[in-house]
Amino acid sequence: MKDPCAAPRRALVTALVGLACACGSEAAAPPARTPEATPPATKAEPAQAASVYPVARKGDVVETLHGVKVADPYRWLEDMHSAETRAWLDAESALTRRWLEGVPRRDSIAERIAAAGDFERISPPRHKGKHWFVLRTSGQQEQPVLHVADAPTDEGRPLVEFSKISPDGKLGFAGFSPSPRGTYVAYGLSQGGSDWTEWRVREVATGRDLPDRVEWTKYYRPVWAADEKAFYYSGFPKPPSGEELTAKDLGCAVRVHRLGAAGPDPVVYERPEHPTWQFAPEVTEDGRYLVITIGDGQVGDRGVEEIHALDLTAKAAKPVPLAEGFDAEYVYVTSEGSTFYLKTSREAPKGRVITVDLRDPARPVRKTIVPEGAMPITWVVRAGDRLLVTTLVDAKSRLRAFGLDGADKGEIALPGMGTVFPIDGGRAERSAFYMYTSFDAPMTTYRVDLATGKSEPLRRPKTTLDPSAYETRQVFYASKDGTRVPMFLVHRKGLALDGNNPTYLTGYGGYGAPMTPYYNPEHAFWLSIGGVLAIPGLRGGNEYGEAWARAAEKTRKQVTFDDFIAAAEHLVAQKITSPRKLAISGASNGGLLVAAAMTQRPDLFGAVVVEVGVLDMLRFHLVGQGEGWTGVYGSPTVPEEFRALLAYSPLHNVEPGTSYPPTFVITGENDARVVPWHSYKFVAALQAAQAGPAPVLLNVQGSSGHHGGTTRSATIRGRADKYGFLLKSLDVTLPP
Repeated sequence: MKDPCAAPRRALVTALVGLACACGSEAAAPPARTPEATPPATKAEPAQAASVYPVARKGDVVETLHGVKVADPYRWLEDMHSAETRAWLDAESALTRRWLEGVPRRDSIAERIAAAGDFERISPPRHKGKHWFVLRTSGQQEQPVLHVADAPTDEGRPLVEFSKISPDGKLGFAGFSPSPRGTYVAYGLSQGGSDWTEWRVREVATGRDLPDRVEWTKYYRPVWAADEKAFYYSGFPKPPSGEELTAKDLGCAVRVHRLGAAGPDPVVYERPEHPTWQFAPEVTEDGRYLVITIGDGQVGDRGVEEIHALDLTAKAAKPVPLAEGFDAEYVYVTSEGSTFYLKTSREAPKGRVITVDLRDPARPVRKTIVPEGAMPITWVVRAGDRLLVTTLVDAKSRLRAFGLDGADKGEIALPGMGTVFPIDGGRAERSAFYMYTSFDAPMTTYRVDLATGKSEPLRRPKTTLDPSAYETRQVFYASKDGTRVPMFLVHRKGLALDGNNPTYLTGYGGYGAPMTPYYNPEHAFWLSIGGVLAIPGLRGGNEYGEAWARAAEKTRKQVTFDDFIAAAEHLVAQKITSPRKLAISGASNGGLLVAAAMTQRPDLFGAVVVEVGVLDMLRFHLVGQGEGWTGVYGSPTVPEEFRALLAYSPLHNVEPGTSYPPTFVITGENDARVVPWHSYKFVAALQAAQAGPAPVLLNVQGSSGHHGGTTRSATIRGRADKYGFLLKSLDVTLPP
């Protein structure tokens, strides 16, 4: 159920608040062209500088797949604990450190990135019983602090201080879940930034931890029973020692942990006949039903789910399906008695809201509450007697309220051209909360009066970025097949179109995840030094609904790379930048994106940063969560999908004797989502192939997982390395 990068749906808001240093409209442009100044990729003898790279032994592994012989000379790097691999990594680390030490004014880069992220962050308050729970950080704290207060605007008192639990940062904040009456809070600790999470329980009144601990969970937060005596959670079997990062995600089960109970927790729901299935639990607000959202790794994890409901008040009750067959996207929203509200793409590629009644013998007859519209629905939550529905218009958010009967209650005005995330609210609430962000405004919590539709910020963060000095505009360009693709451009006012502007182009293009406006401290740093930020809405995302996403999946995945390359060509053709000043960067699925673009068009980019990328497209499905990605990428076991994967797999399309641009490959030593050997093998192949003088460097970040380090300091160090690499590679001088 997980894409390589995104957090679980219910956990995404918490992840976005993050509480650590963060992952105009014009007429359609004419078809992009390759500028005359762009030379073809060159072939040459390996440059003398390549001799400084650590020697990576070339093995003799060759496999015949669907009649094609495929060499895998760096297969040995998949043994990440071997002495040979560790020695190679040590040598790579030393090389990278030496190179980075030559970056001018490295300390100033780190200081400026730190300053760009030095602002207060406050999560939306969660109301349970008499308490309000809020995550806060001053902007200088290493990890966030969970506060408990008597009112949503009160400062409250610290309840869980994550930096005190783990001063060395080896355990990081991984979410929280308060009990229904606010008596307890379960809080998660990530092991070195890994997806593996341990949950502990704290008593709110005393601030003391109970002895209860739950281990070996991933992705899904626990949910409490109505009586607060137990919580339900989704867990996996303990992996064999040494295989924590590579063990396949099999054997998921929903268990119940009763406070104070010893021994193995009883299984509430499992499907051993389907070992690839995963389960996300949710308890209805009235406490009666356990709602289980099911994803099947063999089907693929994007937009196909089943949802079952288990009556917790009935003895020996069996789960009853609300949606089954893995025929569409289904997302649980709320319930009223036996009536369940679901967001779905069934017979509605842009989404609709339906209800299913468990007591209706005609089930699964569904009633439409909010019909499909012209704009794709991204979020639906309940607040009081309203459904808050977020849609996208050219990748910009709109928020509208509906009654539980579907009556249109009007649009809720947003602060600007940005992105909004509505927050679940209780049935009795008269106001709701949402988070809003844009390229020049950090994530801010707003409270909206449900009766009037008016909203106001709880507290507006102050940053070093002066919005009046910059402009955000949206342009449209033509991709390779003529499709009109949107792109946001952010830069200082009065930008000179002379082709000399250092430009940072980033994207994602997968798993129905749209690229919408958001504030990122590292982007603010880039803008402050005169850089241009460019973010296209590539196919594979959900900018225009299900069809936009499906257009770039499986054998059509090349479409995403075509869209991205066309974005780069547009930036050059419009003289916003030039290849020598154009940097591309992406993480996870976005790491695949930029690596594929770079191997296909090495002439087009001045610098490349690949973060935690999926880079071996013939073996990604063999470890961790990888099998669940075949719904987007296709499977190497299917002949026609294998051929498409081989055609763009970054590892398999590195060409010896090619002059590649400066490349910085980043991975986390504890990444259990995209295992680090993807990066290891790609770097070894790229270093061996490099014919030009440009560096190819590997940066393995310690105490770091798929989403970076667990502390503010670790995040800043990592970002400073990345942007130091970019500035030096693009020959950009840090302004005074």
